[in-house]
Amino acid sequence: MKTATAAAGNTSRSTTGVRRGALRKSVLYITVSWFLWGIGYYGYFAYLSPYMSSFVEPSRISLIYVIAGATSVAYPSAGLISYRLLGVRGSISLWMTVAGLGISMMGLARNFAQFALLLALNQAFYGALPSYYASLAKEEASYIPLVWALSVAPSFFMPTIGGLVASRLGFTVLFAASGVLIASSALPVAAIRGLRADEGAAGVRGWALAIPAMIPVALESPYIFLVIERAYSMSSLQLGLVASAGEAVGMMSALVLRRTRWGLSAALAGFSMTALLTISWAFGIAFGFWEAVIPLAIAYVSYGSGSPGVRFYTYLTTLQALTFLAGYLSSSAVASVNYMAVPMIGGALSAVLTAVYVFLSGRGRRPSAR
Repeated sequence: MKTATAAAGNTSRSTTGVRRGALRKSVLYITVSWFLWGIGYYGYFAYLSPYMSSFVEPSRISLIYVIAGATSVAYPSAGLISYRLLGVRGSISLWMTVAGLGISMMGLARNFAQFALLLALNQAFYGALPSYYASLAKEEASYIPLVWALSVAPSFFMPTIGGLVASRLGFTVLFAASGVLIASSALPVAAIRGLRADEGAAGVRGWALAIPAMIPVALESPYIFLVIERAYSMSSLQLGLVASAGEAVGMMSALVLRRTRWGLSAALAGFSMTALLTISWAFGIAFGFWEAVIPLAIAYVSYGSGSPGVRFYTYLTTLQALTFLAGYLSSSAVASVNYMAVPMIGGALSAVLTAVYVFLSGRGRRPSAR
């Protein structure tokens, strides 16, 4: 009897070990997927608004983001439907391919409507996020900011490479190459046979505290690099170097702050320094803290919600999309008066939120990963 019990115990431990190994392998493949996504994204992201400004009045650029942001609200629910029909792998592959397609054609756009359509297609990555997040949370919620931080690694070199490509070969080539790389992020996911995620429930606790942290990021996103370029007469290469420096700061802060009680407060404090952009271009580097703000906010909501699944992250990602839409609308309101003031307003709002989160952390609330 003891022998049988021991054998059963060994079998159970062996099975558990295999499952844990499969989960960790899945995390590795998802990390590779996000790394490819990062290579594509960081190649073009600093140049999108400056490129649009060649064809669209700068004050109207945020309206393009508003339209794309409104579209993004529907993508998470579509992602839940595709998860049920195609599974985790199929859902992620579908939406990342669409997202890559949108950016790949951006270099052919020449007017407001075309930019809005293609940026709306690019927002399809919101359809992939629920399955991405749920797959990572199946192992541990704190893997979300960790994998996010590792996916930022291409930011050390891709903005600079993107600037060189744009100056030598043109923006059409830059956007096409970036789109192909983003679409290729579906390949590692498609290769994971054992990738799974629970559908779970849709209950959410803590989002009302964490989601607002994303508003300053959304507010500044349409204009930060355009403002830096015009205020300091920077070339594409110089702009890429500033972006790379900021993303490096963001990557390191996401890694360091992901397990600290004051993580989200510290990230917001760093981001608030964009309010000082009129003093020096160097304060534009502070925008890189967005790479810590968003995953730390998402991980905080996960922390307060047990073991979340795809339905939970569908709800959360929809809230994230709505928050970004609110930020884009705020950006549009500021830009209608003076788009060059957007980073200062975003930084000031971030400073206010920092004080709020410091207060909440002091009372025992924890806006960071477990």
